[in-house]
Amino acid sequence: MRLDPAVGAVRDRAMRFTLFALTLLLAGCGAGSGGDHATWARVYRDNEWLVTERVLFAETRDPSVIELQDGVRLDVLYPDRATWEAVSAWSKGTPLILAYATAHGCLLIEPQSGIRLVVYDGFGSRHPLDLVLDRGFSVAGTSIERTENYDSNVMRWLSEIDRIHRFLDEQPALTPEARAALRAGHAAWRGFIEAHGRASSRVYALPDGTLWRDKSIEAHHAMIREHALRLLTLIEPISAATIQAW
Repeated sequence: MRLDPAVGAVRDRAMRFTLFALTLLLAGCGAGSGGDHATWARVYRDNEWLVTERVLFAETRDPSVIELQDGVRLDVLYPDRATWEAVSAWSKGTPLILAYATAHGCLLIEPQSGIRLVVYDGFGSRHPLDLVLDRGFSVAGTSIERTENYDSNVMRWLSEIDRIHRFLDEQPALTPEARAALRAGHAAWRGFIEAHGRASSRVYALPDGTLWRDKSIEAHHAMIREHALRLLTLIEPISAATIQAW
């Protein structure tokens, strides 16, 4: 995945469903709230596409893998059999959009039909938030700006972790026991990462120099990123269970 500077026309088509959902959300936020502009701004920000890329469909492989014409293989979650059948009927070269937003995560979108598929693997080392981080580094001229860029991306990954947990919690394939275990695991992880962040920052502060401050935030960022990617892999068994239920 790469950053696509020509997102204007693509976004107009890909955002149709988001704008509709956003309208409903904003209406709900405004009702009885006197027009909470901060809430409106947050909803808009969370629904904004941070990364978009135009890609071309090649074929489906296995029940949950879509191969693109550039050879990338994406693991996707089909909401139902009808969607899988519709995707299986796509012709080679069908234009698609690979996009990421805070509220939606990474989606593969077919603009004409409005089909959107959750992408949970196939990023390799280039998750969309890695591209956002690189984009920030391209304009960061000082050590402070680099640290701020890492800090911003840490917050994005933390939001992604919360989003993944909300998404997992909503899956009908989960048993009550699995849902309770996921909630307990999330609470435990939040306590761990806060404690670990405090401890590691103090250890990294022992040597003098900005190098160690940079290493501290980089290590903290890497741990949070890796946890988010591990969480995404939990969608795979949910996908398998959903397909088996067809």
